[in-house]
Amino acid sequence: MLSNENNLEKSVRFVARHYKPGIFNSENSLEKITGERKRFILRPFVWSGVAAVAVVLIIAGTIFLQPEQGKTLTADAFTTISVLPDETKITLQPGTTLAYDKNFGKVMRRVSLSGNASFEVSPDKEKPFIVHTPAAEITVLGTIFDVVSNENSTQLEVHSGKVNFAPADFPVSFICTKEMKANFDVEQKEITISSTESSCTINQTENRLAFSNSALGEVCRILQQYYNQPVSLTENERNIRLTSGFIDKNITEIIQIINLTLDTHIELK
Repeated sequence: MLSNENNLEKSVRFVARHYKPGIFNSENSLEKITGERKRFILRPFVWSGVAAVAVVLIIAGTIFLQPEQGKTLTADAFTTISVLPDETKITLQPGTTLAYDKNFGKVMRRVSLSGNASFEVSPDKEKPFIVHTPAAEITVLGTIFDVVSNENSTQLEVHSGKVNFAPADFPVSFICTKEMKANFDVEQKEITISSTESSCTINQTENRLAFSNSALGEVCRILQQYYNQPVSLTENERNIRLTSGFIDKNITEIIQIINLTLDTHIELK
């Protein structure tokens, strides 16, 4: 006990002898009293539950994506607005998932989508923007459109620009422009394309084709792709409109029916 009191008295005397107003270095004082330097233990700063990933900037509800970061975006309970590295704006509805490759934008712009999303694609003629869904592939250059997709179907609605709609494992693709809609049913192998003035339905399972006010030039293009046979049509007959349905007919029978009905001159090459 007496030893502790003597040590305390020495400490007080030392402080009083070396004190200067406004100046006191506790670390040096400790070294002089004890003869030992103060040791500091540096501990790493830990971010609990956070991995070393690239930054996501969130400004006014919009996520700006850096090319180095994660490749998958998911909208859980709320609508999410995101901007991809190429400045394409996407709006993901709840339950929607979108993924893109780490090389996105270098050679091509391809994303995979499951769910419901709206796109405002940044124009780039050298790098088409491609949306891959379980049922179809959609290729655009610069446009605004909506896509609803799942394992069994893909729906497309174009608000501006031009979109190529190519259903998976289906012989016919379509160029869709403003106010056009496309719907592909995987199970039925059926696609429906509609605009404000016309529509077309093709069911591959039933070998059924139905046209409503469709331009003959487009009808011949569809027949050529569907049956994989070249078809010729005179230029002045391309805008003639056809409304008709064909069930389990071959291309020769369909052309004969059209020519007899419209007095046209469609031919197989």
